[in-house]
Amino acid sequence: MLCGFPFTSRDPGVDVRGWAADMLGKRGRAHYTCVCRSANEKSYRIGHVPWDIARPHPALKQLVETGRMSVGTVFEPGPGLGDNALYLASHGFRVTAVDIAPAAVDTLRARAASMGLGIEVYVGEVVFGLDSVRSGFDYVFERSFLQTLPPVIRPRYVERLERLLKPGGVYVGIIRGP
Repeated sequence: MLCGFPFTSRDPGVDVRGWAADMLGKRGRAHYTCVCRSANEKSYRIGHVPWDIARPHPALKQLVETGRMSVGTVFEPGPGLGDNALYLASHGFRVTAVDIAPAAVDTLRARAASMGLGIEVYVGEVVFGLDSVRSGFDYVFERSFLQTLPPVIRPRYVERLERLLKPGGVYVGIIRGP
């Protein structure tokens, strides 16, 4: 076990391997939130962010530019460096974003400020945290967040999103994999 706390059904142990093991320099078992926070923070600090495409996702742009996503409030889990959040805010959306990595949040805040955009950005854990984030969003937009979650945690994530969306709100997910 890489972290010293007992595993629970709320935050189960996961195998640390692949990219996360490379970032942490260790393998073993750890809480999902511990692995995610530590590996993502290191990735952003050293500038090795292999999932970042350095532009808004083309599918998101298409939704906005064709009017299929009309201006409203958006919650984005795991915005990373913020290309999608910045794009949405620049098109009139009111964006709230939460990332587990302080370095990513700092970067997104700085980018938003330099562009004169008002984005609410918080450091936090989306599945088990978010006590300070209001609900009632028109949209939840995510790119590749769900697919990173261990299957045992995914139902809790979906429940969280249901609580964040207003009645009739829309989930927009760009996801791949099982």
